[in-house]
Amino acid sequence: MKISTLTASLLATTLVTSAFAVENIEVGASAKLWYQTNTTNKDGSADLFEQPTAVALMEADLGVKADLFEGLKGETNVVILDSLGLENDVVGNLSNATTGHQEGDEDILKTQWWVSTANLKYNTGNTDVQAGRMTLNTPLLFTEKWNAGYNTFEGGVVTNTDVSGVKLTAMYITGHNGTGLDGAGVPGNGIKIPSTVMYNGNFYGFGSSIDSSVDTATGLPNPKGPMYTNTVVTDGKKSLYSVGAEINPMDDLNINLWYYNISSVKDAYWADASYKIAGVFIGAQNSGMSGKDTTTAYGKTGDNMITAFKLGYTMDKLNFFGAYSFTDDKENAPVITNMSTNRKSKIYTQAIVQDGGIIGAADTKAWKVQASYKFETWKLVGFVQNTQNDSLVVGESPFADSTEYDLVASTKIGKHVNLKGIYMHREYDDQGSGNDAFDFVRLIASVNF
Repeated sequence: MKISTLTASLLATTLVTSAFAVENIEVGASAKLWYQTNTTNKDGSADLFEQPTAVALMEADLGVKADLFEGLKGETNVVILDSLGLENDVVGNLSNATTGHQEGDEDILKTQWWVSTANLKYNTGNTDVQAGRMTLNTPLLFTEKWNAGYNTFEGGVVTNTDVSGVKLTAMYITGHNGTGLDGAGVPGNGIKIPSTVMYNGNFYGFGSSIDSSVDTATGLPNPKGPMYTNTVVTDGKKSLYSVGAEINPMDDLNINLWYYNISSVKDAYWADASYKIAGVFIGAQNSGMSGKDTTTAYGKTGDNMITAFKLGYTMDKLNFFGAYSFTDDKENAPVITNMSTNRKSKIYTQAIVQDGGIIGAADTKAWKVQASYKFETWKLVGFVQNTQNDSLVVGESPFADSTEYDLVASTKIGKHVNLKGIYMHREYDDQGSGNDAFDFVRLIASVNF
């Protein structure tokens, strides 16, 4: 596990300060068991809940928060991942639930741990300054917690709310441990690192690249082939700058404006507006990304834009909406999605499998219809989503025209236990392989202390 100089300094500062007047100490812990199984086609050659089709991992998150001085707070979290020996009897693959590995890599079975957050936050008036390792939640750069492990960031963030109804943010992010690296591919299209976090949570700068065709021990082509992640990662050491404005000019009207720049790699913008009135939700999103890197495919040299609309209605415990999105028809265009992972998206039409890496690709249209209902102790969500990529040929690619059906049930037992179950069915036309549908089931049990 690599710990940057900044994170190490903040950890040392927190420890030294803790010997003095520390107040309001809050210790927290959580544990999660993440399990997924899937079929690969209609003929049943790979069935649900069989060992070869199952993936699972245990995650533990240990953290402490405290008031160090007046206006100054400290936070530290450690993530631990372990297979619990499930690969011996229950699962046959750990790749989707673990970090930066494929089936066949021996290190995948080792216990992984890293410092996920370590930061100091200072408040003065209406201004907050946070520095160190932290989670983020912005439209094009955010922490994803759907998996067993989650990605975080290093750098500094300043927010200010002096203007009524306006929150201004400036960020300087020096690194992250997400798997959105050049050479990782697009999720669902042969991605070489099928996860969200690098192995052992290692941090790299933006613009980093990965070459899984090279054996790290010899420097020669990997004899196992490029789909195994005995890899060489080249640290791009690029930093990201971002400014954002979250504007609430009147009740139930929200406007968000963001700009991101990675020097010599790419820049991007995001704009959205939403309004609620009498249970009706109306929203629009627009985001663009331009690649400036002429040496690798990470940034690409083209540009892309996505536009989305959403209309929804909430009545008591029932909510439903319809959404539509489309991207530009351009070649060599970057995918508009989370720049840390290349996985999820904040766009309305995202689904579970057909997520940001699919709907954010150039020349893609998507629609989604969703309904949810909150019962006394649990919540049920169901939706249908379709994506069409006109640059691909129906029958030759499973991503040319595909439909996904999802059902999500979640509940809470007592104060500490959360359970979630997901069923997904996806259909497409792939004449080349004959595999034109598959199903998966994902089960997540978590305990918060």
